[in-house]
Amino acid sequence: MSFINDPNYINLQTSVNHSYSVTVNPIVLFSILDHSLRLRENETIAVGALLGNKSDNGEIEIRNSFPIPLKTVIDDEVTIDKEYFKEMLLLHKRVNSKETVIGW
Repeated sequence: MSFINDPNYINLQTSVNHSYSVTVNPIVLFSILDHSLRLRENETIAVGALLGNKSDNGEIEIRNSFPIPLKTVIDDEVTIDKEYFKEMLLLHKRVNSKETVIGW
């Protein structure tokens, strides 16, 4: 699943000069910390989805996140569990229908 062409996805690694204002809800920071602390001994990579809103004037609000289980990690290439991601996103949309995937 690619979000590169999705107008709701924001690629902050762009060569075009844009001015963004990003606000991160503290619960997102705790969720990321919790996910990274729960990694197994042999796991070195944690992946998750960042959810929120963006406005036309460049304001980005990251309000939620959820971890995404990895299927495989080979060298630096990661494969996520797409079905889990889709299901979690659907469940999240039921509660927060206006939030979209902002990043990983």
